[in-house]
Amino acid sequence: MTVLIAEDDPDDVFLLRRAFGKAGIKADLRFVSEGQEAIEYLEGRGAFVNRAFHPLPALFILDLFLPRMTGFDVLEWLVKRPGLDLPVVVLSGTAAPVDFQRAYGLGADFCVSKPVEFAELVGVAKSIFLFWQHYPRALSEAA
Repeated sequence: MTVLIAEDDPDDVFLLRRAFGKAGIKADLRFVSEGQEAIEYLEGRGAFVNRAFHPLPALFILDLFLPRMTGFDVLEWLVKRPGLDLPVVVLSGTAAPVDFQRAYGLGADFCVSKPVEFAELVGVAKSIFLFWQHYPRALSEAA
């Protein structure tokens, strides 16, 4: 399974790699650091034109506060792409209900705050994987 993660903090990228590994999740994690870069990856443009090397993800994990284009901007872009049926998990440093409400309103499927403790991040990684396993498209692909 390919997972695209839009995260601009190198420390969080490192911790997410470790957390997914510690959780025992066998996934091909792909990272982009900007909202515009996430869109280019999803469109298969620029550096991501070769789908053999940059496959469409089965899951998209998105931080809300990214440079160039925010996660909200990326969600707005995704809403305009009905053919791109992609589960979107917002994993953000915010805990503000208004931010998560806005993200859900823009089509996010699951929102969770980044925990402070690494052990909690491992739990979040497991929760995200369980969410993906029960996402309708994942169920239909498994059948």
